Amino acid sequence: GLKLLASAAAAVGPGSEEDAMELEVALHANCAQVLIRQRKWLECIEHCNAAVKLEPSHAKAAWRGATAAIEVDMHDVAVSFVENALEFQPDCAELLDLRRRLGPLPDLADGYDSGSGDENTINVRKFS
Repeated sequence: GLKLLASAAAAVGPGSEEDAMELEVALHANCAQVLIRQRKWLECIEHCNAAVKLEPSHAKAAWRGATAAIEVDMHDVAVSFVENALEFQPDCAELLDLRRRLGPLPDLADGYDSGSGDENTINVRKFS
């Protein structure tokens, strides 16, 4: 899994850091798609989190992460994936459709960020 991603990114060789990052994002997003088909929801969420950490506007990774989160009843995580991606792509039809499927969203002003402060962890908003 991740070891293959690291070796693939290293295999890019000399080039721009941006090219290597784009490759890493694509690899994480593509791994997430495979993991969805395998119904490995938590692993899928991890890869989507890695992809959106590198490229917050990556709508496919956000959609896949939210979809996997729904499958394991992690509603707040699904909402976070969708809302964060919509900040960058407010007209993305797939994300807007997923937002509608998630149902009414709590007022963000009433919530709080329950993130751990760990840069490798997605910050999930917790609502009362």
